[in-house]
Formats: sequence, structure tokens, C-alpha cells
Amino acid sequence: MLACAFGLVVAVVLAGVVPGTTVAGRDLAANADEAAIIDRNRQDDSRRDNPEASRGQRRAAPALSGKPAAKPVRPVAGLSSTQMANAQVIVLAARKRKLPSRAMLVGLMTAMQETNLRNLANPGVPASLRHQNDGTGTDHDSVGVFQQRPSQGWGSVAELMDPHYAAGAFFGRLERTPGWEKLPLTRAAQTVQRSAFPSAYAKHETKARKIVAALA
Repeated sequence: MLACAFGLVVAVVLAGVVPGTTVAGRDLAANADEAAIIDRNRQDDSRRDNPEASRGQRRAAPALSGKPAAKPVRPVAGLSSTQMANAQVIVLAARKRKLPSRAMLVGLMTAMQETNLRNLANPGVPASLRHQNDGTGTDHDSVGVFQQRPSQGWGSVAELMDPHYAAGAFFGRLERTPGWEKLPLTRAAQTVQRSAFPSAYAKHETKARKIVAALA
């Protein structure tokens, strides 16, 4: 009888260290399950942050602005969704600086003339190709939606390939132009941009006004 009791005690003790059969075992299993869940969540977060990398593809660097994308607006004036998104960035950049709609027109007319509202990389500036872009251009070392040049002090390649930064840089120089508010739209644009074709901005005014009206 003592042997039976001893055997029962041994069985109980042994059962206490067999995973899944006692509280201790269930705690070990629960800890393992929790670790697996945390690991899966980290992987899911990584995929959400970098979906292209999860498929083994190269992904462009995130926008330097660090801000969530604005709610998409239905395209107007014959623009594509991509063009409208870039136009929205420009309008919001002016609004952030508390600039009037006249500044928005100047910015939009400039970007329409320079890139047709596309964020362009430049094969002559290899670093620009590593960033999100809507195509390529080949004018000197110009990059981005405003075709600003890193060599002319507009900013780094990475900064200028971010439409938020590029628009802010444009409006920053516009604000530093004395009396820009009273200049004709094309003159204001040319004062900032210094284009080889200063009169070319004028043809974009009608479309720019439609865009501003849609985003106001």
C-alpha cells in the first residue's frame, strides 16, 4: 500500500513538469504561444511598413515629411490620380504656410510647366532613382515635381524627391520675393523658378484655377 502511495506521489510530481498536462505545463505552452504571436505581429508590422520588401522587391524610401497622405480627391481638369495627388500636396503646402490662393496658383502653374505635375527622377542623378517617382526627366540635375536642382541649393536629392519638401521649398522662396503678391502670376513663378521659358507658365492658369477650386 505504501508502494502504491509512493507511486502516486511520483506520478503527480512528474506530471507537474510535463508540458500541457498541468498549470506549469500550460504556462510554458502559453508563453511559447505568446512569443509566437508577438513575432508574427512584428512580421505583420514590417510587411505593412514595407510591403515591397516582403515580396523581395526594392522599395523607395519613405517620404521625408513623416506625415500621412492626405485623403485622395477626385481628379479634375483632366488630371490623373497621380497628378491630382501631387497637386493636392502643393495646395496643402501653401495652406500650411497660410498663403493665399494666388500662391497656390503660382505653385501649380510652375509644377505643371516643369513636370506636368509628376514627381520625376533623373537618370543623370542616380540617387533620385531610388526614390518614389512618376517617371524620369533629363534636364541638368533637376529632380522632383518642381525640377529643382540640388547643385543650386534647393536641397538634397532625397529631399527634392519628396513632393512635400519640394513644395515647401518653392513657397519658401516665393515668400522671400518682395511684392510677389502684386506680381503677375507668370512673373511670380519666374522669379522663383528662373525658367528658360518664362512665358510658358501662362497657359496653365485656367487648369490651375480649376484645381484650386476643387481643393479649396
